[in-house]
Amino acid sequence: MGSDKLWKAIGVIGIIIGIVIALTPFNLVHVCSAEKMAMNSGMMMTPMSAAPTPRCNYMGTSEVFLGLLVALSGLLVLLAKAGQRNLSILLGFLGIVVILMPTNIGIGICAKTTMACHNTQAVLSILGAALILTALVGIFARQKA
Repeated sequence: MGSDKLWKAIGVIGIIIGIVIALTPFNLVHVCSAEKMAMNSGMMMTPMSAAPTPRCNYMGTSEVFLGLLVALSGLLVLLAKAGQRNLSILLGFLGIVVILMPTNIGIGICAKTTMACHNTQAVLSILGAALILTALVGIFARQKA
């Protein structure tokens, strides 16, 4: 595969993974909502009370922004004339952050394993790993002589 084709492929894959990461928490594999958490805990909701926002909701919001950063980085790999290897390193670091955000190192998710956010974490881990593998291809790709 030619060097230009390789960088275009890495850029397009980065854009696609970034968009999927951004869509995952609230559109594809939902994080917990405050209303569902209140219903599961048996908390009584009155018109004046608001359910507390679960931390997985904040994690989902951060993953949306991380996904947008990944997509933007993929676009930069696609359009750049030089420095694609450095951008691949950035994609790799973003992949690590995508994986760590739902853990206790990052924002975290709900403690109860039956909550929906645990499925979200699994999908985000797979997407983060795919992003890291894509970045590794770019990092170790041969440069034009």
